[in-house]
Amino acid sequence: MRKLLILDIDQTLIHARERRSSNKMHNFIIHMRGQNGVFYLFKRRGLDNFIANINKLQNIHDLKIAIWTAAERTYAVKILDNIWPGWQNDVLFLRHRLHCSLLPDGSYIKDLSKIPGGYDIMLVDDNIDNYRLNTELGFSVWKSSPYVAGSIDSELSDVYNHLRRFVDKRFPLKPKQFINRQKTNNNQSYYLKPIPKKKN
Repeated sequence: MRKLLILDIDQTLIHARERRSSNKMHNFIIHMRGQNGVFYLFKRRGLDNFIANINKLQNIHDLKIAIWTAAERTYAVKILDNIWPGWQNDVLFLRHRLHCSLLPDGSYIKDLSKIPGGYDIMLVDDNIDNYRLNTELGFSVWKSSPYVAGSIDSELSDVYNHLRRFVDKRFPLKPKQFINRQKTNNNQSYYLKPIPKKKN
């Protein structure tokens, strides 16, 4: 079965701020019409290598790459133009807010069952709701840790290494296992702790 890798943008590949940081240097700026006109963008560690490497996998194996963001299309295009030169030729499709389902609380969710059949899909996304809904529907979701400007992690490298292992096999339902789901008081988001590896 053909593989389809679907990538989120905000807090998965990049972090956007509406104000310039006094102690962190942004990678680029995008200008939007409306009240929030300027965004300062920070690329996640290893993003350039990640994009180059998954493109190599796409050329060698039967792997397709797509983008699905809960943001508006114009915003997504401006970001992709900066982080992924030639993305229009590399990406199977770009889905955005209008393709998402609206929850009662006003948030947006990505329902992978709306993707045409024939693909073994893995979504990479920081949103716990996307993880919960789609794993219940039987899809593979890599729940990434939310990226915040200036933080250092190996998330994108981990995703690529996982892809390399499973590019010729079926994606596991839950690429990462988690325990101790903990809700914060500030933004009602969730932090998921990896299950510790067993000692030999």
